[in-house]
Amino acid sequence: MEPEQPTAPDFDFGLLSELLKRSYIDLTDLQQYRQLIINEHLLYGIDETEMARYIGDATNLATNKLDATQFKRTVAAAYQSETTPVVASQKAVTAKKSQ
Repeated sequence: MEPEQPTAPDFDFGLLSELLKRSYIDLTDLQQYRQLIINEHLLYGIDETEMARYIGDATNLATNKLDATQFKRTVAAAYQSETTPVVASQKAVTAKKSQ
């Protein structure tokens, strides 16, 4: 029995297809990457418009095919640069001598 794949009822693949229809991307090719797209949506909270941009950036112009590895790199790089480590500001603590 296969493990259950995550789903994203809040992600509209119809809208994503409409956004990509005007581009050079092979929409039939997109179906095989459905789970990858859902995973990236769930992990990073990417909406349909932003997802279309990342898919466009990772599509090979010669073949009109999505390069899944490039897609993952593009998304990860975009979100890595947006996050900054949270570091608590350190205060100098000095002990006062009681006299």
